Amino acid sequence: MDDGVMENSILARFAPNSAKKTRKLVRSLIANRSDDDHGFVEDSWGLGDDLEQLRKSAATRKGPTALKDRIVTCTAIIEELAPSWCEADTEGGCLMDIVSETLDDLMNIARNYKNTATELAPLRSWAFANLDSVWAHEGDGWDAALLELFIKTSRSEEEIGSSLAECEKRCDPGLPLERGDISADRAAELMLVALRGKGRSEARRRFITEHLDLAPVRRAAIEAAIATRDFDAAEALARTGIEQCKKHGQLSSSHDFSMRLIQVFETRGDKATALSVIEKWTIEEKSLGWYDEIRKRLRTRESRAEIRDRIIAATSKRDDYFVAAICAREGLVDRLHQIAQANKNTMANYYREIGKKYPESAAGWLESFLRKDLTRTHSRNGYIFCADRLKEYTRFAGYERGRALAAELIETYPRRPAMRDELEKAVKALGRKGASLAKDSKADSKKGCLDEC
Repeated sequence: MDDGVMENSILARFAPNSAKKTRKLVRSLIANRSDDDHGFVEDSWGLGDDLEQLRKSAATRKGPTALKDRIVTCTAIIEELAPSWCEADTEGGCLMDIVSETLDDLMNIARNYKNTATELAPLRSWAFANLDSVWAHEGDGWDAALLELFIKTSRSEEEIGSSLAECEKRCDPGLPLERGDISADRAAELMLVALRGKGRSEARRRFITEHLDLAPVRRAAIEAAIATRDFDAAEALARTGIEQCKKHGQLSSSHDFSMRLIQVFETRGDKATALSVIEKWTIEEKSLGWYDEIRKRLRTRESRAEIRDRIIAATSKRDDYFVAAICAREGLVDRLHQIAQANKNTMANYYREIGKKYPESAAGWLESFLRKDLTRTHSRNGYIFCADRLKEYTRFAGYERGRALAAELIETYPRRPAMRDELEKAVKALGRKGASLAKDSKADSKKGCLDEC
């Protein structure tokens, strides 16, 4: 074992019992895995193992200061790694993962209600002190984790009140986001969970009423309205949410509220309206996602034929790609073939589906593709790809035609042994064992030909 690795392993097994010694040990572990000249951590994975052993050692300590020592160990690891993780990491995010895992350890400590307010006070103070640190904002959601940690370490009514006040202060969508600050939406999610967890129902209702402009809060309001069967209120909340999100270009949240509107209709038993709205959105957005929602609700092709035909009729003049995708999903091969005759991209995307009923069309397109692609392909990988297309051509056109096409291509490009090798293997795999495509030509017998492997 390397001396440095052995030293780290020994160090990591004995967690010190003072903050000063702990920080010194963490710095030593980092230094032993780093480049002295440039400050890079050369062995991030090794450092991760060292620090994991250190955390485990601290977690298994016994005695009156065991929890304090564990908190000190975790906070020391974070403070030493987090500020420079991006510049020091050479392993694609390994140091970031170490910090995130250590924050998870601290979160588990905070969630354990056997730990008292006195024991958690240092952790609570540390979380609050680092809420707006540069490293917290630049990490992988670390600022939100620290805010959650600040809330989770609350035990007394006074602490709970101050935590909730700090969280609500960050639920203002008008606040400018600098350096990736925690978003108002994420703060609102934490606030909703905290209010429910702390049993503050009245405060939660007040918070929802006052912050409906935040997507997580509006979602909570819709859920509450559905739970009390106030479907009119739920519908209004969902529709307003859709409008607001579209106005601000928040497409993901807009889709979420759209799905919740469908949920409102279906929960109150109005499935016809739900289908009508989904059909409308499918046409307006030319969305396969919405069309798949129709398919989920109408399981057989016969049951959705009427809606399907209306959608195709409404979009066929505007978007061949969308109509082709629906035809492929529904097995409308005749219509798909018709579109492909005028649109080569459709044939490229759906020749397998079309070939089941129109093998000549699929074979013709594949032959054209092969001839064109081989004019610009000069690598073994490219020939393997073409050989796969030749296999598909042979399935549609038959073995003899596939064999003949391969032989013609080999004759056309006699100085490409790699191509010949791949095409021969492709046809042999589908046809008679041991059949050879090579022709007795002068080109085949030439020495010193260019091997394009």
